[in-house]
Amino acid sequence: MPDPMQVLSSDNSSSPTVVLKADYVGSSDNQLAHQLLHELMAGLFNLDTVPEAIIFYHQAVKLLLEDSPVISELQKLQQEGTELLACELSLKQYANGEPELGFTVSFQELILQLAKAKKVLWF
Repeated sequence: MPDPMQVLSSDNSSSPTVVLKADYVGSSDNQLAHQLLHELMAGLFNLDTVPEAIIFYHQAVKLLLEDSPVISELQKLQQEGTELLACELSLKQYANGEPELGFTVSFQELILQLAKAKKVLWF
């Protein structure tokens, strides 16, 4: 797994695909980690173009649920054309029911999305 916030491409002309594995940013679930998550969401709107896609796996799928602290930011990103993709296996583990936003896809489909991405940002 790449280090957090590592960019895996130098192609500055394309929209990134963002990968989230937790419902916070950083190495522990604390107040700073949740503040960093809000900063990340705000920062995605400051890019030249919104992300092509955001991939949610492991505990990050919680961010797509109705009680997510960043649901309004994710709704805006989706309206701007960002594809929100939730791992089906992770949803079964961490959520009851369907996500409020995005699409539920298999882990294999997430791999295909990453394979076609020209730029990937990991958090």
